[in-house]
Amino acid sequence: MRCIRVLPLIALALAWAASAHETYFAPPPVARVGTPLVLSLSSGMGFPGLGSGPKASRVAQLSARNGTLIQPVEIKGITAAALRIALTPERAGLMAVTIDLASMPIELSPAKVAEYFAEIEPSAAVRAAYENQPAPRRWNELYAKHAKLLLCVAPCLDTVAATTPAGQRLEFVAQDSSLRRFVLLENGKPRAGQLVELLGQGKPQRLRTGSDGILSLPDAAKGDLLLSTTIVRAPSKPGAPFTSDFATVSFKPR
Repeated sequence: MRCIRVLPLIALALAWAASAHETYFAPPPVARVGTPLVLSLSSGMGFPGLGSGPKASRVAQLSARNGTLIQPVEIKGITAAALRIALTPERAGLMAVTIDLASMPIELSPAKVAEYFAEIEPSAAVRAAYENQPAPRRWNELYAKHAKLLLCVAPCLDTVAATTPAGQRLEFVAQDSSLRRFVLLENGKPRAGQLVELLGQGKPQRLRTGSDGILSLPDAAKGDLLLSTTIVRAPSKPGAPFTSDFATVSFKPR
């Protein structure tokens, strides 16, 4: 983005909404081998409820994997609340459905940047890159989103798909069949000390990955859950935009 411009207040608010909202797979209906299933991908702040549906034109990658089987999956359509994704499970096991949304530009006002920083706790390098700008400061960002669903196709004993990286630029990977420990991978490498939000049980809880990139769920965490995180990077050169990746995983621990 070489040309920087000031957006109207309404556009800034919409841009902020787009950046702050999680994009996630809503908890699915019961999955059975051979039975067609429609999943809902939504963006919002109210997991497990739906918010608004991402545009199909933004989908850069969509796949479904169960064990070592990669099976057909397709975009069924879109509603105001969700992008609808159809598949028919071909085998029992813990299926991993992943989707990547292509990067989009946003521009934030200084007030929204302060809210953004409070929410995601960016690195010192990102803060410095913004704060060291001459007045008036500008926040231009290219953000991409990555969502994953761990879907139980009963009896879901095979957990290979859940515990194997899917190759997303930023992703959560289960560490065992309990779905209570996850490693956060950035470009295939563990991301240490990263802030992660846990949603699905009342007020969101803030967790943090360890030095090995792994986090464990609180003992009380049960039911349909969502892990969400955002990584923002400083511009590669003066005038270039900040870049970011948002990642979520929807699942039900055992």
